Amino acid sequence: MNRPTAVKSHATYTVKWAVDRLKKDYFDKDPEEILDIWLFRSADSYNRYTREIFNDTPTTPFGYFSYEHRALIMNIATGGGTLVHEIVHPLHP
Repeated sequence: MNRPTAVKSHATYTVKWAVDRLKKDYFDKDPEEILDIWLFRSADSYNRYTREIFNDTPTTPFGYFSYEHRALIMNIATGGGTLVHEIVHPLHP
């Protein structure tokens, strides 16, 4: 799958799907601002670019929500489950 197709797939079948269901069952409103989602394709790119772009050192090999950068930062090679988990953080004040 090429990168644009993979990004569209994650946006539609993971992010939108999860947000729709989480809001239906648990949360009344969206976060106050638009968030960025950074999906890195491997552990190497996740570790490298998290340091270069955000000046962060990941404490987990999966991903995290950065309140400072208002961004979900993920090693998507670990699967979509972590992405769904991280979506909860900005929905829960």
